[in-house]
Amino acid sequence: MNKFIDILHSQPRTIITLLLALIIGGIYSYITIPKESNPDIDIPVFYVSVPQPGISSQDSERLILRPLENKLKGMDGLKQIQSIGAEDYGAVILEFDIKIDNEKTLADIRSKISEVESELPDEAKEQKLWKLILPSYHR
Repeated sequence: MNKFIDILHSQPRTIITLLLALIIGGIYSYITIPKESNPDIDIPVFYVSVPQPGISSQDSERLILRPLENKLKGMDGLKQIQSIGAEDYGAVILEFDIKIDNEKTLADIRSKISEVESELPDEAKEQKLWKLILPSYHR
């Protein structure tokens, strides 16, 4: 090992030249590699809200969210389902695989919601469905 270090000390110009060549090569590679600062990744997340005036959070969970979850949880490509039960309100957040067809999935969710409408309380106002636009991120 000492002999190797002695050789490096005896050839300073060669070492500095190699170091500069590596730095220039690294800078050139960094500049020429194609990169996109904001890749367009569409994360399919849908939000279903059902307002009902005067309902408690426990009743919202029992009367609104459970029927919705039971109907929606068997959908193709569904990755995660979350429910939010609050006073006067219930909501379901659905996250799907990135490879799904957004328009077809949106139509499927609407049809599932219309199927479950008969199980919801009469006072429940019209359900609303939104496609959430989330910022792109890398997993």
